Amino acid sequence: MRKVFIIPILLFIYFLNAAHIGSPNIVFEGSAGEYPILVNILPPEVVPGTAQVSVRVMDKEAREVFIKAVYYRFGDDKAPSADPTERVLGDDELFTGQLWLMSHGSASVKIIVEGSKGTGSTVIPVPALASAQLEMESELEILLITLGAILLIGGATIVGASAGEGMLKPGEKLNGEKRVKSILIGCLAALLLAGAIKFGASWWTSEENKYQKYMYQPVGISTEVAKIDTKNKLTIHLEDKGHWDRKAGDLVPDHGKLMHLFLINKDQGKSFAHLHPLKVDSVTYDVILPDLPAGSYNTFADIVHLSGLSETLVSEFEIQGEPIKAGMGMLVEKEVNPLPIDADDTWYAYSKPKGNQQILDNGIKVTWKNSGGKKYKTDQIESLKFSFERENGMPVVLEPYLGMLGHSVIYKQDASVFIHLHPIGTISMAAQEAIAGKVGDDVSLCLTLDSTNYDVRSLGLLDQNQITTMRDDILKLMNEKGLSNEVSFPYAFPKSGDYRIWVQVKIDGEILTTGFDVSVEEKEAI
Repeated sequence: MRKVFIIPILLFIYFLNAAHIGSPNIVFEGSAGEYPILVNILPPEVVPGTAQVSVRVMDKEAREVFIKAVYYRFGDDKAPSADPTERVLGDDELFTGQLWLMSHGSASVKIIVEGSKGTGSTVIPVPALASAQLEMESELEILLITLGAILLIGGATIVGASAGEGMLKPGEKLNGEKRVKSILIGCLAALLLAGAIKFGASWWTSEENKYQKYMYQPVGISTEVAKIDTKNKLTIHLEDKGHWDRKAGDLVPDHGKLMHLFLINKDQGKSFAHLHPLKVDSVTYDVILPDLPAGSYNTFADIVHLSGLSETLVSEFEIQGEPIKAGMGMLVEKEVNPLPIDADDTWYAYSKPKGNQQILDNGIKVTWKNSGGKKYKTDQIESLKFSFERENGMPVVLEPYLGMLGHSVIYKQDASVFIHLHPIGTISMAAQEAIAGKVGDDVSLCLTLDSTNYDVRSLGLLDQNQITTMRDDILKLMNEKGLSNEVSFPYAFPKSGDYRIWVQVKIDGEILTTGFDVSVEEKEAI
């Protein structure tokens, strides 16, 4: 009998972005009106602070790019005017700029592109949350204290002298009475200056406490497990800590799910599950655990609040028992299952992926197209592209999975980096839609795919001669029908080290998961 022990531990989150941990950059690939764009945003660690924004416009018709900070609670009408960006010398497609984020909360960067095709815009969620408090260096602290003491003594001396020597007539000497008066007034000035310093220190402490109050703290999370028949049910409880900007129960669906839960084995990421707990009440969710191998697991719960603010909640648990064999699968079986299971729940367990090609159990070949021999560096936006073919080399049709052609999870082996990626980048579509409602109808939003967007069985309707044509002809036909056998994810690795990348797609109605390993090197200093 396998036993499961849950250890509810809330791990510290170093940086917050849309469904990130340890990955500060926000990457978006989409369009602003008629202009295709690739955006990279580095939010500030402290608020107020400046966000670094770079916009690559893949259209020569674009002339200017403007950026604008829009907060959910204020909307576009009360936002400051847009700031112009500068075109990077030597790269006509790239525009860069800085944008001040002045207050805490759910914010966004509105991208406005102007050119011969007219004006287009889109909005990118950027949580304006302080994730750090900068410490003053000890040398600077000593210097400031010394200078402050000199100013205090000097100020008191000047006031005392002005009440003593400053009141003397030419040739008159300072006598005892006037000297005492000068000293008393100087001491009084010193007391007043000390009082001003005390008031300033109190104000500083008040501002520091206020800043710490608004520093980001995740919604609390606790977990417990119970046995139901032969399965283990994990119950997740969200704890409201009195956050001023969000509540534990104000979640909105992202890709049709209120919560995306990822389980990753701590032993080099050998096992992985992407689950969708079902809501019991406003702060409680249940999910059936798959039969993953025994061991310790990190859990990452992606949620989106009503304001468009995204969070990733971190905990861990342990499964003890006999290990199971490698494999992958979906939790829903053909027969009716009385347990609370979501149809899109999946799991994957393999010890170590090898190379840039994987052959799945059903014969599907997955190729990481831009990994062979490539050296990946930190802080460089890459397009991670994957293709899917059958055993005979024929391309397969990727069906919509949770509103996208695919999903990816990138995980650093020391658990310091976790991110749930989409073909549009690192942002949450639910967060974008929530913010867009406060911006206006003129912004371009990402398209959510479903089975009605295109007929994924189109290839099955071809006659035998068409089916047996050259592979390139099949790919051309798929392109004409809006179909694809490839999916790509834009991303910039934040740290050097060893990563595992999981890719999930749907083919022939089945959700497939595969994994790849990559080592990332530190970018050379310029």
